[in-house]
Amino acid sequence: MRSFSWFVALGVVVAFGVLAGVSHQPPEKAHTDEAREREKESPNALRREHTLLTELCGEFDVKLKVHANATDEGTSAVGKASRQIVVGGQFMQETLDSNLGNAPFQLVSMLGFNADAKDGPVFELTRFSSAANATMQERGTFDNANKVFTFKGEHEMNGLLSRVRIVLQLESNDVHVMEVFTAYEGYAETLKDVRVIEFKAYSAEYHRVRAPSKAE
Repeated sequence: MRSFSWFVALGVVVAFGVLAGVSHQPPEKAHTDEAREREKESPNALRREHTLLTELCGEFDVKLKVHANATDEGTSAVGKASRQIVVGGQFMQETLDSNLGNAPFQLVSMLGFNADAKDGPVFELTRFSSAANATMQERGTFDNANKVFTFKGEHEMNGLLSRVRIVLQLESNDVHVMEVFTAYEGYAETLKDVRVIEFKAYSAEYHRVRAPSKAE
C-alpha cells in the first residue's frame, strides 16, 4: 500500500430518443427541431466543465512523494506526465511515468464529468497504477473560487478497504499540486485487526513544460 495513483471516470453512455408526437409542422422542419432537441439533451454534449478539463492538459515535469504511513518521511521521485483530451472531448487522459526505488512506476487515469448523476453533477475519476492490482474510482467536485478539485472513493485491494480523499489544487495555470489521503481497515482474515486513520499517502507536484497544441 505504499503507492496510490491518479485514475479517471468511466460513465455509462445512455442513448436518448425523442418521443414522437403529432406535429402540425412540415415533416422536414419537425425532423430538424427534433434533432436540435436531441443535441441539447444528449449526455455527450460538451459543457463548461469539459473546457476546464482541456485547461489541465499538456506535458508536465512531476515531483512525487510516497508515504507508507503517517510517520514515514516518504520516498521521493521525479517523473513525466502527459494529459490530453480523448473520446470526443469528454475525458482527460493522463499518463505518468516515473521510478519508485528501483522499479518503474506508471499511473494512467481518466477524468470526466457526469452531468446526470443521481445525486447531482459530479466529476468522475478512474485511476490505474502499476503498483496496485485494483481499479480505483473516485467522485468529486470543483471549487471554482479556490481552484481545487476534491474526490472521494473506496477501494478493496490486498485485503484492505481503503477510503481515499484526493485534493488537486490548481496553484496557477501551470502548477498543479495533488495530495492523496487514505485511511484503511482490513477485511481479509489475516488483516481484520488492521485499522489505520487517515494520513497523506501520496503527493505529486506538476509543473507544465508544454501546453497542448490547438490540434490536440
